[in-house]
Amino acid sequence: MKDRIPRYPGRTKVTHADGTVEYVTLERADEPVQVGTPYNKASLLTDATAAKYGKGADALPDQIFSYLGDFMNGGATKIATGSYVGTGTSGATVKITLSFDFKPNVILISPQNAETAGGVFLSNDDYHLLPVIAIRGQETGIKTLAVNGQYGFTYYKDKVSWSDTSFSLWNDTSYSSVSQIMNISGVTYFYVAIGEVS
Repeated sequence: MKDRIPRYPGRTKVTHADGTVEYVTLERADEPVQVGTPYNKASLLTDATAAKYGKGADALPDQIFSYLGDFMNGGATKIATGSYVGTGTSGATVKITLSFDFKPNVILISPQNAETAGGVFLSNDDYHLLPVIAIRGQETGIKTLAVNGQYGFTYYKDKVSWSDTSFSLWNDTSYSSVSQIMNISGVTYFYVAIGEVS
């Protein structure tokens, strides 16, 4: 919300019965025994308070009351689950994007069957792909490729990005592969998103 900023504080236009107009400056003269709280932005909704609810400087008190009402009714925290089928594409410009009707803050993505999604193989070079786990604020999704055997352990970090209603995952390195970005052709991936009313 914003304070009203008058060019002429206290100035009031008075139109008389005969149509003549004059401007006067009004000043309270009630000599209060208690001044009370001023009716302005600082006392109703500061920018700092609005920011705690993900709102900007133009937020109105009613928007915050609505948010709190959702919270009291169990509607502020949102959870969504779903699935998608991999397309088999990868590369610097290929992104896996999940969209929601709320602001996602935590994302978990895992293949339906690890053994068909670059998962657990029982050989001298066993490896497994851990699920994607991302928390808003991260620029990389900590999805680890752990290689056992003569190669030791190697860790890959996919890039992630966030919007108010979506999450995207990709890998623009030379190691980019469909298994790393959870996009193997024909494989079903399940996801869980936890977020808040945006």
